[in-house]
Amino acid sequence: MVIFRRKRDDQGKVIKYKARWVAKGYSQVHGVNYTDTFAPTATIAAIRTMLAMAVARGMNVQQMDVNTAFLNAPVDHEIYVQPPAVDGIFSPNTVLRLKRGLYGLKQSPRLWNHTLDAWMREQDFVATATDACIYRRTCKGGKVMWVAVYVDDLLIFADSDSDMAAFKKAISKRFKMKDLGSPDICLGIKDRHMSQEHYLRNVLETFGMADCKPVGTPLCTGYVDRPADKEEPLPDVPFRELLGSLLYAATMTRPDISAAVSMLSRRMQHFGMDHWKAAKHLLRYIKGTLSYTIKYAATGETSNGSTADGVLSAYSDASFASDVDTRRSRTGFVVFCVETRQVVCVCLL
Repeated sequence: MVIFRRKRDDQGKVIKYKARWVAKGYSQVHGVNYTDTFAPTATIAAIRTMLAMAVARGMNVQQMDVNTAFLNAPVDHEIYVQPPAVDGIFSPNTVLRLKRGLYGLKQSPRLWNHTLDAWMREQDFVATATDACIYRRTCKGGKVMWVAVYVDDLLIFADSDSDMAAFKKAISKRFKMKDLGSPDICLGIKDRHMSQEHYLRNVLETFGMADCKPVGTPLCTGYVDRPADKEEPLPDVPFRELLGSLLYAATMTRPDISAAVSMLSRRMQHFGMDHWKAAKHLLRYIKGTLSYTIKYAATGETSNGSTADGVLSAYSDASFASDVDTRRSRTGFVVFCVETRQVVCVCLL
């Protein structure tokens, strides 16, 4: 089939109309025309850490995109497809055999990852032990280059401009690339300011809160997380859809809403109007904090004046029997990178 899509900029304006021929992967049979499907991507914690490191070290940061990335990988099974019904291109009853990965196939992301990974290793890059999509290479003079891969998006970090140019030239010879220059939007994040203002504006519009009155706290003062009455039917409100949208922002660029989102997410299975009102309160808080960003400063000195080299500091705490239903405690932790003084991870359980 052919899938049509509008590509938008950070202001929500349509900048490109795309038509993509995709396979009907839902008709594939495991063990017949596909086996493994898992493909790694860089974690957002790793990407944030690398962006902070780049600021601290004064590294050059560039972004590149692979055009039709999946088409670069050969398929690993014998697969036949029917072409889309477009007049004048294929004769009736035509059947095509795939030679390359096509969008829609279950194994296409995995095949593309194997293809790119093999090329990166040929270029003397080494994947980190903790993240298979973060690559590192030591260049001449001890200069360092890092590459973060998220499917077909590449964030490139280099100490030397000449090393950056050489890498861009090499990868452009192997794959058809789009050079995006200094990163603007990557994974829905405005990288220059580590902001998701455009994404959150869209969330407010989607749930009818674009013109709501702002408030100063993610949850109302004295809010108690009480379970809903399981005998009552679920309210006809998009509670789960809203929290799914906010979870993405909380894990990406808005750690300030992590506690509220985590608390409300516990009521996904059975929620009441009190939880929906709390979720709308959270949207009002977001309305007043749309301009909030994560800011990285080029400072690497610790309190004693020495320079720390990426030392991690972790803090944790727990409430005391705060769950009014089970009387269980609530635990949370935060991890900082001392070199850049930036949040690496926030988790509340």
